[in-house]
Amino acid sequence: MALTQLAKQDWHAFFDGASKALGEKRVTVELTGLELGDRLAADHAVLTGMSYEERSDVLTLFIQGLEHRIQRPRTLHVDRQGTELTSFEVIDADGVHHIVRFDTAVALARS
Repeated sequence: MALTQLAKQDWHAFFDGASKALGEKRVTVELTGLELGDRLAADHAVLTGMSYEERSDVLTLFIQGLEHRIQRPRTLHVDRQGTELTSFEVIDADGVHHIVRFDTAVALARS
């Protein structure tokens, strides 16, 4: 496990590359926060794409049947094993943690 924080200027390229490598992977999306508590936004649902838009400062996860939008994300930590992405966590401006865990790792292109 190699947990790494990515600089915000790298997010667009990271999510574009990961989205291209994704195919259709199953994910669990957990939300945690002081006021929110813990809850699942998606449980073993198919993730078909991800996009970070710098202008609007929104990260969108395209999950079968819904779009999970993270407004004003502040930090991004990715968990990689070599070139495989196993999970990532985004903390938004309200302090809510959006934890995305892949059922099977996503093989990323070598950089």
